[in-house]
Amino acid sequence: MQELLLSVLSNQKEGRFESWMNVLLEGNIASFSRQLNDYLLDAPSFLDKSGVYKEQFYHGLLLGLLAYLRGSYQVSSNRESGLGRYDIALFPRDTRKRGTILELKAAGEGEDLQALAAAAKKQISEKGYVTEMRSRGITDILTLGISFHSKTAVVV
Repeated sequence: MQELLLSVLSNQKEGRFESWMNVLLEGNIASFSRQLNDYLLDAPSFLDKSGVYKEQFYHGLLLGLLAYLRGSYQVSSNRESGLGRYDIALFPRDTRKRGTILELKAAGEGEDLQALAAAAKKQISEKGYVTEMRSRGITDILTLGISFHSKTAVVV
């Protein structure tokens, strides 16, 4: 699986993808955001994310990229936790490590990406999406709201 993902990103410098995943796991949001935006500029076409289901495109894109972490994390999508369903969660197989919950939003033309990402992060808290992680004994939990529009992402 790692070989496949690295070959998909073959136009990236050697080790860059692994570094990108590591900055996410470390909670370096600024670097993760920068690298996500670089990827969006480089890889997908504007046509890839057209149509009604824009959020599903970004969801599938991130889910596929995060599959790289399956050796150390259970990568979970659209599962119930608390009062709703998170978009993507990374449950560390070693509960001493940090877990991560990502809530995604796709913006329409002219929408404020920063506000939308903040609303996604707030949704994680309001809906109690951390409930399942806590029940598994994971206490260090990173929550990320990510908004997308075209080839741009904002991470809060």
